[in-house]
Amino acid sequence: MNRFSDTGLSGLSGVAIAALIRSCEISVVEVMEATRQQVERIQLACNPFASFHWEQAMAQAHRGDQRLSTENGSNLPTLFGLPFSVKDLLNTRDYGTSYRTLIV
Repeated sequence: MNRFSDTGLSGLSGVAIAALIRSCEISVVEVMEATRQQVERIQLACNPFASFHWEQAMAQAHRGDQRLSTENGSNLPTLFGLPFSVKDLLNTRDYGTSYRTLIV
């Protein structure tokens, strides 16, 4: 459980969250954990996500934190460490794309 678990990061912009990551005020793993909690709440309410890849996302978050430990955050891309979702209408490598239909 991290300090952003209860309130989440939903009140902050992506740019603000990324700035917290780059300044090491929050870790990429903490952001991913808070994101997962928020996504799971939303999923129960309205089922907007076709699939999840949490293990890969957490592995990437850990790699992001490792990178932050060796590099100056100001040298990283503006949105470094910020999770995002991909619409299930785009082909993605290594993941099935259903185009949100049962026919495919």
